[in-house]
Amino acid sequence: MKHSHKLKETADDIAVKDRLRSSTERELLHFADRYREEHTPGHRSCKEQEEVIGAAEIKGYPVTLIRFLGAQKRGEGLDEPAVERIAAYRDKLGLGVSQANRVRG
Repeated sequence: MKHSHKLKETADDIAVKDRLRSSTERELLHFADRYREEHTPGHRSCKEQEEVIGAAEIKGYPVTLIRFLGAQKRGEGLDEPAVERIAAYRDKLGLGVSQANRVRG
């Protein structure tokens, strides 16, 4: 049996990918929220934050992205390279193109 190399994504395929991306984004933001909540002003990190990072790392999320998003959610100003790195991570994870993001943007 010969398989075609010209397979096309159906609307159902795209819908499944969008749901997966949306779920991934929610989970990522959940880790960032937990990381932010465990932040203690004046301290670099604490045991609870490291536990959040460990759980995110086990799931395969970039640790740096969790830290950057946590800082961003705390309202800390991020420099331009940090903002660019967040955008690059999100693109690599496929989060910049989810249906939820298309509706927002």
